[in-house]
Amino acid sequence: MLLCELVAIAKQSRLTCPPSHTCTCRSIKIYSEDKIGSSILQTQAVVENKIDCREKSLIQPPNLSFARGLPISVLLLQHNHITFIPNGTFKDLRLVNANHRSGIPILDLSHNQLKAIEHDDFQGLVTAHLSLLLNNCSLDTFPVIPQSVSNFTMELHLKENLLPNIPNGVFFNYTSLVLLDLSGNIMLQLTADCFAGLEHSLRYLYLEDMKLVHVPSAAVKGLSSLQYLYLTNNFITHLPDYIFKDFTQSI
Repeated sequence: MLLCELVAIAKQSRLTCPPSHTCTCRSIKIYSEDKIGSSILQTQAVVENKIDCREKSLIQPPNLSFARGLPISVLLLQHNHITFIPNGTFKDLRLVNANHRSGIPILDLSHNQLKAIEHDDFQGLVTAHLSLLLNNCSLDTFPVIPQSVSNFTMELHLKENLLPNIPNGVFFNYTSLVLLDLSGNIMLQLTADCFAGLEHSLRYLYLEDMKLVHVPSAAVKGLSSLQYLYLTNNFITHLPDYIFKDFTQSI
């Protein structure tokens, strides 16, 4: 029901940044056709809104209240100097892609100095699907995302941070997660149940450049939907026997 409501709003809403605002806004009208065979049933025009706040030397996200209640397909905040996210920053922001053929909504905070993501940082954000990018943010603790957001996060990008480990149970509320990228975090080893909660959703797992010396079979054994596992540039000399024997997908 939530997705239908958000798409209905997205079809008719255009976004305009206030004069002299730090960010730039762009609305694109996209036409899509519904077909059966060669017959066109209907043509729909939808609006996709993008807010671009890249490389603005920001120390915190800008005031985005002008966009509340309007559909946003892409929100770009990377390559700034953001160290914290004030409470209410994302309240009532609607991240939704009106055109289901063009991908999932994106929230990109990569290349900042956040160090930590607290539970309230994304409180109030409304989404039906989400690609969340937190690459190279100096994170030294695993981000704490409210369940209202984590349940709909399909991609979680955490490359090149300072995460020392994966806390047990951290993925229990990521029921839709398809892609997880932890590359570049120096963890050395993984625990047996570090990916618990992702057994039926995860398809892409990136564990490159982590200085891993061992991957316990129990860590990936239950990931029955996994199709791609990337382990390049580690110190792994062998993998446990039969580590992939229970997989229904081809790796």
